[in-house]
Amino acid sequence: MLRDASILGTACAAAAFALVACAPAPPQPEVRSYTHPPLNVVTAARSPSTPPLDAGAPPADAAPGGSGSSVPLDAAPTQVAAESPPPTVARGNGTPADKLLAEGDALFARGDWAAAEKAYKKASALEPRDPAGIVGQVRARLGREGAPVEFAAAPKSSVLAAAVRDLGRAVKLDDRYAPAHLELGRAQLVLGKANEAMASLRRAVELAPGDPEAHTALGVGLVAQGQLDAAVPALTRAAELAPGDAARQTNLGAALLLKGRTAEAIRAFERAARIAPRDAR
Repeated sequence: MLRDASILGTACAAAAFALVACAPAPPQPEVRSYTHPPLNVVTAARSPSTPPLDAGAPPADAAPGGSGSSVPLDAAPTQVAAESPPPTVARGNGTPADKLLAEGDALFARGDWAAAEKAYKKASALEPRDPAGIVGQVRARLGREGAPVEFAAAPKSSVLAAAVRDLGRAVKLDDRYAPAHLELGRAQLVLGKANEAMASLRRAVELAPGDPEAHTALGVGLVAQGQLDAAVPALTRAAELAPGDAARQTNLGAALLLKGRTAEAIRAFERAARIAPRDAR
């Protein structure tokens, strides 16, 4: 359903970090939740209910003499890139319904939203008590509709509100189905409901501790709440689980930079640059 998440600090005194007091705010780092269409969490445009990021003192671990990357912009990749694959809902148990779910997953991966939704609907008709078809339909529908991608970007979106209702139904059908919790948390973030999203995202991590996206989404939600101390371990785990995914490394680097841990952030960005040196991000 959702894919990228970015986090921007506020300007000047309210910025997560500042290089020169009252100077124009430098571009702030992105924190991206990586899979399917992009989700962006932008704290500079946070909702009134979302607490601000802690204003940080000048970083104690800032590298002396500047902090430029040693990776040339035209460099070839020096680490193996392994971008996270598209999400799936099929379980691989060989049932007729699961075969339709697998068909939907393949269509979803190709961006054929309408055909994927039809396959997922057929699966749900065969197995109405299985939440997988519902989750697939929501993902395909949001892909087709081009759902907004920023945190709190669509607080009145009827499409996202319907997605939350459908995903809530999926969770009730099977509380142990991790994708339903993950997608529910994402939709709530786009609606600007960070507090509501956290229960779903924590449950997704509990049920799928080996899924890097579950940790990434939780980390993004924590940053949206201003909980940087808790966000860094979540994003660190996501980067550990998917070390070849440049986006996971930039997620971690952005959170570390907002936390004021500049030297560690540089190392994470260096890893990302080695994986994807031609990516402007």
